[in-house]
Amino acid sequence: MDIKKAIEIIQGNINAKKNDELQAIEIAVREMKKSIAMKPINNGNWVSKTCPTCGEGLSEHHGDGYYSDNICLESCPNCRQLLDWDD
Repeated sequence: MDIKKAIEIIQGNINAKKNDELQAIEIAVREMKKSIAMKPINNGNWVSKTCPTCGEGLSEHHGDGYYSDNICLESCPNCRQLLDWDD
């Protein structure tokens, strides 16, 4: 089930079985949680910071063991979790 169908089910625009309704609610809640900005996980100086939701690497590797934060990312490119880069 995709997000658009989940929203339609929640809004009552289509008929759904109970299992579909529960699945729609789970998807909607999961996606709504991603709209709340979260701080990237700091795994240490020698590793990329990661998305708190999916674990996607968010820092740029320089090839010499150092990483720099990609603070221009407003959301994770993998799961769309909003990111809060403020200290």
